[in-house]
Amino acid sequence: MSKTKVFIAGVLATTAAYVAYKALPKDKQDELSAKAHNTGALLRDKAYDAAYNAADVAADVTEKAKEKTAALKTDSQEKYADQIDAATEKIKDLTDQAAPYVDKAKDFVTP
Repeated sequence: MSKTKVFIAGVLATTAAYVAYKALPKDKQDELSAKAHNTGALLRDKAYDAAYNAADVAADVTEKAKEKTAALKTDSQEKYADQIDAATEKIKDLTDQAAPYVDKAKDFVTP
C-alpha cells in the first residue's frame, strides 16, 4: 500500500472507533476512558522502569569496563616495563642526537 492509502485507512479506523465509542452508553464510555488512562499510566511506569534499568546496566558495564581497562593497563605496564623503559631511552638518545641538526635547520630557515 502507498503511504496515502495507509494514512486514509488510519483516519477511517480512528473515525470508526470514535463513532463506536460515542455510541456506547455514558457508563461504558467512562469505563473505557478509565481503562485507557490506567493502561497509559501503566505503560508509562513500565517505560520509566525499563529506562532506569537500562541506565543501571549501562553504568554497571561502564564501571566493569573501566576496572578491566585499569587492570589490563597495570598488567601490561608490569609485563612490558623493561621494553617501555628501553624504548623511552632509545627515543631520548635519538632526540638528543637530532637536536643539533634541528638547531642548524632552524638557523638555516630563519633569516
